[in-house]
Amino acid sequence: MNAMRALPAMVLLWPALAAADGTERRLHPHQVDASSFLWNDWNKFQENYHPLYVADDDPTTAWVEGADGSGAGEWIRLRVTQMDGATRVRLKLRAGYQKSDGLFKANARPNDITVKLLPGGVEAKTALADAEGWQEVVVDQPPGKLDAVQIRIDSVYEGTKYKDLCLSDVQIYVTATTRDNPAFEKGKLDKTLAWKADRLAAAKMFHKEAAGALAVLPSYTYHSRDAAEVVNWAAKCDGGEAACPTRLAVGYARADAAFVKRWGAELAVADAALGDRAGFVQAQVVPLDKRRVPEIDGLRVPRLSEAVDWSWGLGGMELPLLGTLGALRADQLGMFDVKDKVAFDDVRKSRAPGCRSKAGATYTWVRKGKSADGKDVIRGLLLFRCGRVEVREGHEDVSQLQVAVYDDAGRLSLVAGLGYANGFEWSQDRKTLIAGRAFFADGSGATVTAPAVVTAK
Repeated sequence: MNAMRALPAMVLLWPALAAADGTERRLHPHQVDASSFLWNDWNKFQENYHPLYVADDDPTTAWVEGADGSGAGEWIRLRVTQMDGATRVRLKLRAGYQKSDGLFKANARPNDITVKLLPGGVEAKTALADAEGWQEVVVDQPPGKLDAVQIRIDSVYEGTKYKDLCLSDVQIYVTATTRDNPAFEKGKLDKTLAWKADRLAAAKMFHKEAAGALAVLPSYTYHSRDAAEVVNWAAKCDGGEAACPTRLAVGYARADAAFVKRWGAELAVADAALGDRAGFVQAQVVPLDKRRVPEIDGLRVPRLSEAVDWSWGLGGMELPLLGTLGALRADQLGMFDVKDKVAFDDVRKSRAPGCRSKAGATYTWVRKGKSADGKDVIRGLLLFRCGRVEVREGHEDVSQLQVAVYDDAGRLSLVAGLGYANGFEWSQDRKTLIAGRAFFADGSGATVTAPAVVTAK
């Protein structure tokens, strides 16, 4: 391994190696995690310094850590397309907050850093110059797999006004023997830019007078929990049966006494949906409130592409696949009979109409209950979304199962899907989702809570 001291405001051209030795290509992150990030009241709607901002090629945005102190010891991890035969990683970094010269000096900047290549674990330490513009760091490893790059901040250049540590951009170039696919990688950048646009749309939505009717807060604090014992969930689900990781997550939730005390009735509905589907009938469900769930931290609507590698968590608790605000309450869901029903197994195996198209399709089974005044109400939804997603080597037809359960008041109370089981809490007036607790298929879990700066209002 080695590390190069970076040169400020300078781009070094590294020629691609011969195919036999590997070719250098740029990889765009599809997920960026961090030890913390800054969140406060004035920026809660839009630029709250989420770690994904380092992947947008825009110096006017940045990851800003949110821990007390200078930021030393904080880290950021960029997950990329898995590469085989990876021998070299070249990073280009814009250190500090490079929106302006004034903000660059006002905030802390990385000084000494440690770059770690995953899963191999090779580490390289280097020092960055205290200067604006691009800097480069190169790390070599023995030929092997690479699926993530982690950067730990060991020391900082202190800001003149703020203690917050900032990092504007990170670009990743990897030399590997895996076939290059620039269009696929560009697609990941496009998704990041679309995510930014969604956050701007969320800002506008929350600033409207009707924001109080959104049923969600502008942001939530997400806390992950490690498993008491490491569980090889993939071995237990060998064979790829879609409901297996969901059953594991529900099983961990059922083993927790506090979770059962609060969400026991909802778990029973999920068990039925994942079992013989007793009481569930196929129906068309149409949300009456068709506004999309705004892009906010701590909550998320799963993407169909996550069914390829069975991803869950990803920094937020999953909401119903329907993706609308209407899916948060049973009284905002219209239900209609389906004349041309499809076989459940055809949907599960991506054989139903629409399942082998890029547009995809969603099929729904409904379990009804009775309200206090004797009316039929929706108590549970069994959702199956299917479609064709782009992967590195072409495309793959996948399906995604999810169960959504509503309480006696018609509020979304539990969502169980591909490796997760989430229980949700609402405010006393039953108008706003304020917290949640999750269990995952590997035994770990997470919670979401309302930031104090929001709940104080």
